Amino acid sequence: MKAIFVINSLGGGGAEKQLLLTATMLARAGHGCTIVTLRGIEPHPRMAPLIAEARTAGVEWCEPAQRKRFLWSEVWRLRRLLRAQPDALLWTWGYRADVVRLLLGTVGCRPRTLVALRSADGPRLARYRWYWRLLRACTDLFVSNSRLNLDQLEAVAPGAWARGAVIYNALDQQTLARPTIELPAARPQSLRIHLLGNVLIQIKGYDVLIPLARSIQARGWPWMLHVGGAPFEGATLQAMIDEAGVADVVQLEGLIEQPLDFLCAGHVYLMLSRVEGMPNALLEAMSLGLPAVCTRVGDVPHFARDREHLRLVNVADVTGTLAALEEIWADWPEAVAMGKRGRDRCRELFTMERMTAETLSMLENFERKTRR
Repeated sequence: MKAIFVINSLGGGGAEKQLLLTATMLARAGHGCTIVTLRGIEPHPRMAPLIAEARTAGVEWCEPAQRKRFLWSEVWRLRRLLRAQPDALLWTWGYRADVVRLLLGTVGCRPRTLVALRSADGPRLARYRWYWRLLRACTDLFVSNSRLNLDQLEAVAPGAWARGAVIYNALDQQTLARPTIELPAARPQSLRIHLLGNVLIQIKGYDVLIPLARSIQARGWPWMLHVGGAPFEGATLQAMIDEAGVADVVQLEGLIEQPLDFLCAGHVYLMLSRVEGMPNALLEAMSLGLPAVCTRVGDVPHFARDREHLRLVNVADVTGTLAALEEIWADWPEAVAMGKRGRDRCRELFTMERMTAETLSMLENFERKTRR
C-alpha cells in the first residue's frame, strides 16, 4: 500500500505532528509514504526531530518549488504524482488539501481518498454544509481524532459516520521520555498558569482572559497567566490586555520554541478553547503531570473525568474557570495528586502502540473494501 499525505505545511501544530507520527508509523510497517506540502512554509523548530525520524523511516517528501503557488498548480502537481502511482491512496489534512482533492475530480483524477478531521467546529461545519456535502461525495473514509467531529459532520452531511473512523492522537516519544514535573509539595507562593496554543482569540477562548484576569486582580491572588503560541492575533490580544489594565496578570510569551520546556515551567495548565477535537497541548501538559483546567470541548469529557484527571469547565464560563483555579489553589496536595492521575490516564490511552494498531487495522479494512 502506498499513502500520499497532503497538507498545507508542516508549521508546527497538533495536526502536523500527528501526520508525521502516522506517516512514520506506516513507513516502519513497510508501507510507502509520501508527504506533499502545498506551501513552502518553514516548519516550526519543534518539528525537526519528528521530520528527521520520518525521513529515517523512509518517508518521502514532495515540496513546492517556491514559497507561493497558485492552487491549480498544486492540483496539477498532485495529479502527476497520482498518475505515476495509480494504486496510491490520498490522505488529506486540512481545508486547503481538501479543496485540492475536490479540484482533482474536475480534471479526471479520482483517487481513493481519506480525509482527516481535526477540530470539532460545529458552527463552521453548518455554515459550509454545501462544501462538506461535496467533499463527502468524493471521500471514501473520514478519519477523525474525536467522535464529536463525526457527530457534527453527520448532522450536516448525512452518511459521514457510515464512512468514518475515530483514531485518537498519540503522544510522541520526546514527550513520553520527559519525567513527571516535580511540583512543589506545598502550595507555591505565586501560581504560574500556562496556556499554549496559537493566538486565535475566539477559537482559543483568549477573550475570556480579560474578565478572568480582572477577577484575579480583584481578589488579589498572586497568579500569573502566561500565554504561549504563534501570535497570529497577538497584537489585538495585547491591545485588549493593555486597555483592560491587566498586563500585570496576563503575559503573552509569543512563539514557543520548546513547548515542553514552557509547560514544565508552569504550575497549572489552562485551556479555554471553544473548538477542539483532541487537543494535543492538553495531552502533553497532562502527560507531564500538570494539574489542568479545560473547557468541555471535543472528546476531552470522554477520556477524562472531572476532578479525577482534570477540572472541566464550560466554554466562556469565567466564574466556573475562576472557581476551578481557586479549588486547585485551596487544596494544592489534591491538585498535585490529580495531575498525577491525569498523567497516568494520558500515558495509558495515547500511546503509539495503540494508534499504530488502530491505524493499520483501519487501513487493512480500507484496502480490502476499496482496492481497484
